Amino acid sequence: MKKENLIYYLLIWIVMTAAYSVAVLLYFNLKLSEIYPDIAIFSIVILGTGFSLWFVIRYMDVGTHSFAELTISHLAAATVFSLLVTFIVNWLLFSLLHILPEGLRQILVIAKLFIVYFLYAMMLLNYYILKYRDNLIRKEQSEEKLKN
Repeated sequence: MKKENLIYYLLIWIVMTAAYSVAVLLYFNLKLSEIYPDIAIFSIVILGTGFSLWFVIRYMDVGTHSFAELTISHLAAATVFSLLVTFIVNWLLFSLLHILPEGLRQILVIAKLFIVYFLYAMMLLNYYILKYRDNLIRKEQSEEKLKN
């Protein structure tokens, strides 16, 4: 991943962290101090695991795979990604830190599965946009070389 793309990824991550924070705070009607550990751990786990999605995008090219293959591959990757993220976050929050009350834990587990699917889709779209932008720049540069 290029430095410029890394900056875009970090900006996207910041926006997703803010959106997740606002959604959790408004939906559960909690104070920031009550839910801050969940937001912090979830955001850090998403930051780290989100890089792995770059390889899914890099090798699952739209031009070489059918729509059905891409759909099945991305649904499988999204499922593995969401289960992995949810497991890691919940293990850190509930097993190690014992922070949240039991009723809220169960709701957050289910909510995180759906939220992570949404975040996967957002990262996927942004990665494809970055990939096609890089390809377009590369093609323009090669055309410029051919003209000169």
